[in-house]
Amino acid sequence: MKRAVLLLWPSFMLSVVVTGLFFAFFDPQELSIQGQPLELSRMQTYTLAFFGAWFFFAACSWLTLFFERTAEQVDHLPGHDHGNA
Repeated sequence: MKRAVLLLWPSFMLSVVVTGLFFAFFDPQELSIQGQPLELSRMQTYTLAFFGAWFFFAACSWLTLFFERTAEQVDHLPGHDHGNA
């Protein structure tokens, strides 16, 4: 549970800030992809941007938690034979 909170809470907060800052400067109705306007309402654009940012920042947090493991934690993963052949 602690690792889930360490992963999801900072990524949620960062998504709030980044999405808010982005849409403070850009109007969702003026965004386009390859010159074609988005066929989404403002609320749909806000929602997709928020969840996209949350997913991205959660992946970044997960990588941080993954790489901060100690050698002992890595060696004791389930299914690891610990060199006993």
